Amino acid sequence: MAGRRLVPRRPLGGHGTAPARIAASALRTRRGPDIIVPVFLPTPIPDAAASPGATRGAALARAACAVCGRRLGAGLGRCRNPLCASASRWFDWNLAIAERRGPLGARLDAYKYRGASLWAASFGRMLAGFLAERGLLEGFDLVLASPTFVGEGGRDRDHVGAILRAARDCLPEEHAHRLDVADPPAVVKTGPTPRLAGRAGPERRRIAEELIRPLLRVPDPGRTRRRRLLVVDDVFTDGRTLDEVARALRLQGGARQVCGVSLLRQPWRGGASGDGRRARPLPG
Repeated sequence: MAGRRLVPRRPLGGHGTAPARIAASALRTRRGPDIIVPVFLPTPIPDAAASPGATRGAALARAACAVCGRRLGAGLGRCRNPLCASASRWFDWNLAIAERRGPLGARLDAYKYRGASLWAASFGRMLAGFLAERGLLEGFDLVLASPTFVGEGGRDRDHVGAILRAARDCLPEEHAHRLDVADPPAVVKTGPTPRLAGRAGPERRRIAEELIRPLLRVPDPGRTRRRRLLVVDDVFTDGRTLDEVARALRLQGGARQVCGVSLLRQPWRGGASGDGRRARPLPG
């Protein structure tokens, strides 16, 4: 493995793409970030200073949503995810490393829901490689975890924060210092909330706006004011959680820009998000 360069044949993000297969293969190894770093194609990404809604280059814009990265249906120029077209969206865009399916999805489920905490190191290496290969560490001032409430009614550990700490350990200090491992972190969640997984769009929006929003706090706005922020999460479905986190970081924290990176993207029923008017996320 050490001498092999793994090069995907197709761009990141589609159903069954090579990056998803390579990422799953890499997670089964015990090697460090040198295996992860070369596997991602240099697909154009948004300029960190671009205004909200900026496209990621003409080629990508024709094939995928410029906001969430999902493939668009044939002949359709817009994403069916309502938040992507919303004028009130607080984040600019989200990049996902792979689809939530197959061995990779199973490993993340085991890590997130069944206490397989040792997978944090592997997901951290995957994240570190993606951030480095895509040049995201130079484009943002702070990379932070989407907040998790740990305590009664919540989770038993900060599973996303653990991945971010593992990613930091894989990076040289010139980049590692951009990853937020402070206590408290840049944004916190102060109480438990219902899971969004498996819920329909209107209910997901209601939970996000009425229950998640009031529990988000920015402890030290001085760390985020006028800065470009990249929020890391495990799964991107429709962006409701990211949007609330971005809202808090911009209104409470004075952030200049908020974007997202997720390990996996939740597939939508019917494949591409533009394949039909009833397209919606599959239960996760």
